[in-house]
Parts: sequence; structure tokens; C-alpha cells
Amino acid sequence: MTLVYSVQAPSVNPQGSVMAIAYRNAMNFVSKSMTVKLVTGANGWLGSSLMNALQKDGEIRGADLINSNTSSKIDIRNSDHCNVFCQNSKGGVLFHTAGIIHPEKVKDFYAINVEGTRNILEAAVAAGIKRAVIVSSNSPCGCNPKTGDLFDESSPF
Repeated sequence: MTLVYSVQAPSVNPQGSVMAIAYRNAMNFVSKSMTVKLVTGANGWLGSSLMNALQKDGEIRGADLINSNTSSKIDIRNSDHCNVFCQNSKGGVLFHTAGIIHPEKVKDFYAINVEGTRNILEAAVAAGIKRAVIVSSNSPCGCNPKTGDLFDESSPF
């Protein structure tokens, strides 16, 4: 599996700008030979846009905490859910857009954004997925101290 990282430009805010860049970059990694495409966070802004764009070629599977007519309900904190979602997708590509930005509890940042990402990547490797594209929000390290504050490379974590 090839891991591709989408890096934010310094001081990019609001989230929409980062997500638009991530969407454009993600589309560059789709190959027509990758018949299975999996999208986590399929009901979010980026995930739903990816689902629409990817439906043109091959099989596409979406997953989110909220079940819909275009996605299955999975919780990436549950490794069994991730394994079932990734089954029968050898040679495919995973677009991991699921994550949490404003949790009720800080520990949910870690449980979802770190452990959940680890779970979906381990399931992808076990299923033989060829490539993973992982994107992040503009809040990868927590909440800004004040509403107007921006994260950049010099921000304390």
C-alpha cells in the first residue's frame, strides 16, 4: 500500500479551503484500474463530494457513523467494523476522510482521529488495498485557543 499525505499550507483557514485542496489532490490518485474505492466519512462535505465524483468508474463503497442510501454505518473506533468494510477490496483505494473536529470530550480526538485511523489502515492492509489517501481537518492537534487563532508550523501543540 502506498500512503499519500495531504499537507496543509501554513495558516490555511477556514476548513473549506483545506478540504477543497484535499479533494482536488485526492482525485489525482484515482486509477481506473482500481475498481474498488472506499470512502470513510462518506456523508461529510468532502466524503460526499468524493462519492459523487468517484461513482463514474468502478465499485464505490461509503461508510459513516450515519447510515444513508450511499453509505454503510460503521464506527472506525471498532476494528471489526473496519475489517468488514474493507473486505473484498484487494487492489482498491481507500479515501479516509472520517474524523472529528469539535468533540464533546478531548479524548474523542485521540479515539477517532488516531485510533480510528489506525483501525481503518490496518483493515485496509489486511484486505490488500493498494493505496490510501488520508486527509485531515484544519484542527489536527486540537482546538484553537481563541476563535481567531490559526494553526501553522510554528504553533505550540
